[in-house]
Amino acid sequence: LAFVTFNCSLVQPHCTGQGRCETLSKAGENLPSVYISVADIQSGVVGNIATVAMPGISMGSWYVTSIGWANSTTLFTTVMNRNQTVSLVFVCRQPAFSCQQVFEDKLTHGLQPEKKLVFAKTRH
Repeated sequence: LAFVTFNCSLVQPHCTGQGRCETLSKAGENLPSVYISVADIQSGVVGNIATVAMPGISMGSWYVTSIGWANSTTLFTTVMNRNQTVSLVFVCRQPAFSCQQVFEDKLTHGLQPEKKLVFAKTRH
């Protein structure tokens, strides 16, 4: 099982006029610290086996945009910088889930939407 946890203790809460407060980052403020972890639930041991480390990435300044399994022993994750101009893909292999960057995409104008919408042919 791969999962992401967040530590928002350095993020300042922002309150609206209706008394509602949210913990979210605004421009120039701290982002939550993000940790990607792996646990082995098949063996019956549920616990943190490894915390995924991506070289050169401070998880307090990057967004995790996806995480998944390439196969039974290799995790992949995609991160995007705060300015949304660079997206990096890492593969992380057992046993220590040491990560290696395998792809980089630089965008000149931030996150770009798809020009053509893609819909599934089924109704599900």
